[in-house]
Amino acid sequence: MNTVIQPLLELESYQRLLEHIRQSQTPVFVTGVIDVQKTHLLFAMQEHLHRPVVILTHSEMRAKEILEDLRFFTKQGMYYPAKDLLFYSADVHSMEMNRQRFLVLQAILTGKCPWIVASAEAFLDRYPKQEVFVSHLLKLRVGEVYAVEELMKRLVFLGYERTELVESAGQFALRGGILDIYPITAEEAVRIEFWDDEIDSIRSMDVQSQRSIEKLEEITIYPMRELVYDQEQACVAADKIEVEYKKALQRLEKEEQNESADRLREHIGENIVRLRTEFSFPTVGTFL
Repeated sequence: MNTVIQPLLELESYQRLLEHIRQSQTPVFVTGVIDVQKTHLLFAMQEHLHRPVVILTHSEMRAKEILEDLRFFTKQGMYYPAKDLLFYSADVHSMEMNRQRFLVLQAILTGKCPWIVASAEAFLDRYPKQEVFVSHLLKLRVGEVYAVEELMKRLVFLGYERTELVESAGQFALRGGILDIYPITAEEAVRIEFWDDEIDSIRSMDVQSQRSIEKLEEITIYPMRELVYDQEQACVAADKIEVEYKKALQRLEKEEQNESADRLREHIGENIVRLRTEFSFPTVGTFL
């Protein structure tokens, strides 16, 4: 790629651009670059400055186009999708979208993501502080002791669903002393074998054949939602939501908007109950 970016070093304006960024004299406004050259310029800057790059654009379609252009120069680019609220509760769509978002978060936390492409809409999401999010990661290692029942409660709290058989991301199953989990950021499920409460082995697992594959020393399980919190915070949030919920419900009933009031009871009312009892609900990230 040196033949592609080396000529830029001969431009005085490009040298000034690099120097301004090195000295933190930013933001820097660059003009006179047509669309097809923008990715070329950004790639050259990343190569010369050795810094991670976030490309922010006006739409999801444009973000995908930029990613395709970027792949001509490097395979390390990652797309961070915005939440599609119309389909957020649709299992298949939301799962794949969440997986892609968490893969980007994982790459950021592990320092393996030099390129992120996203739309402005995707950047509107609110996140907890990094240390708060990291504290909710579940790390399991061979030889360590975990109470299995408490571990399952933790998985449910992180948004994982208990099933008879693990078939897709976001599920876990317990059979005797064997716990199967499909972490949202993993390419394959994992099988954890316990000896009493001690982890005896961790292996990757093929969900099609349900057979163990490769030994692992440890795994990190990411939560199923970006918005993480503890049980106390969930109850506080439920109380605050209920106050506004009752105000809205009284207004609708006073205005005799019975259909709207019923919908409010069905969705928000039930979600408040689930937040208090289960500490979560399917669309929690869109409301809290």
